[in-house]
Amino acid sequence: MEPVFVLLVSLALDRSERIGLRQVIGVLTGFAGVAILFGGNGSGTILGVSLVTIATFCYAIGAVITKKWLSEVPLEGLVATALTAASIMLLPFALLEAVPPLPSPPVVGAIMVLGLLCTAGGFLSFFQLIRLAGSVRATLITYTAPLVAIAAGVLFLQESVTSAVTVQGLSLAVPRSVGCGSISGTR
Repeated sequence: MEPVFVLLVSLALDRSERIGLRQVIGVLTGFAGVAILFGGNGSGTILGVSLVTIATFCYAIGAVITKKWLSEVPLEGLVATALTAASIMLLPFALLEAVPPLPSPPVVGAIMVLGLLCTAGGFLSFFQLIRLAGSVRATLITYTAPLVAIAAGVLFLQESVTSAVTVQGLSLAVPRSVGCGSISGTR
């Protein structure tokens, strides 16, 4: 959904973003792929879907703002400032929670990897991708996340890949390739 929202926000806020038919087709068919991936299992609630939609819209606005107004800001400072601001915003909510027992060293290690490698490293990579490819094309990477999750499930959790999962994965991989111009003849 993020590429759909980025497309709409870019049309309103960033006329310099090059949005061609290839990107529109990639975004819309990717959205259909997400619907195929999640639409058939009935596990979504209205609250859950609403919260995911709000978060996705916020990420879309962030991608456009990053490209339009923050392209000259050094990446490390941009990521550090964004994560610090988010931490300050979340602190009151964290303080309202009951104090949990001290986590074990493996849990602390996992949290550190999640924060440093996954979050900070992910944002550094994503912001650089926005600078190189533009916000619309950069957010097409979100269609790859379910494919990575499937591969990680197979590699680390010994999950099996069904024919339905294969079809769902292809429904996301093809639009990403079309939208980014990776399939021959689309550039």
